[in-house]
Amino acid sequence: MTKNYIISYDIRHPKRLQRVHKVLLGYGIPLQYSVFYLKNSRKLDVDEVWERLAQLINKKEDDVRLYPVNNVHLED
Repeated sequence: MTKNYIISYDIRHPKRLQRVHKVLLGYGIPLQYSVFYLKNSRKLDVDEVWERLAQLINKKEDDVRLYPVNNVHLED
């Protein structure tokens, strides 16, 4: 069974917020401004996404959460 993910974030600084949002636009479908659905595909490497976000955020100020989900049906 393939894994899909919901990723959400709370970023304090506006520039970091924009950078995180832009990165996630390349990987997933925005559900809300700070919530994305990441559909498992060849393009999706969750470890790569996580590493890219880790380089952008301030771990003391920002909060990023990744949740595995199954059976979410969205129109592409």
